Amino acid sequence: YSCPACAQFEAVHSEQFRSWLESGTVTIEYHPLSFRDPQTAGQRSATRAGNAASCVADLDPDTFFDYSEALLLNQPAPPEQVGLSDDELVALANAAGVGNLDQVESCIRDERFAGWLQSATDRAMKTGPVPVRNSQIPVVRGTPTVLVNGQEYAGASPADLAAFVASVIDADAMD
Repeated sequence: YSCPACAQFEAVHSEQFRSWLESGTVTIEYHPLSFRDPQTAGQRSATRAGNAASCVADLDPDTFFDYSEALLLNQPAPPEQVGLSDDELVALANAAGVGNLDQVESCIRDERFAGWLQSATDRAMKTGPVPVRNSQIPVVRGTPTVLVNGQEYAGASPADLAAFVASVIDADAMD
């Protein structure tokens, strides 16, 4: 959630993701990582925002996609600002319609999922395995990493993604 390439990917594809989710066509999993903390001037922005997303996923999962989208699309622009404050993370949760806001705020401020996020980052980027069933990649090497039924997507346009998803789903249906 402090990844400019991920924000760009979200800006291009979030409408398609929302359409697929609302129609029940796909299930989307997000696996936040905190490897960009060193680029956030000591603010640990990736950990703090990833923790906030995890708090929402745990306490109000029905609003996770909206909150995740808000986090990705409202990333601060370095060098002026490299991270969102806890107050800003909570305000985005409120704007995204997250329920249990008092509990979510407490979770954000306590960094309840920070340790889990660090472990997930180490596993995904250093030791493996990537936490995606039948993944064709052993570790994450770049962002955003998009896997469709374990197969890595490497296209560039929204049409490429839709075609890739369709081809993977068709191939899986034939198995």
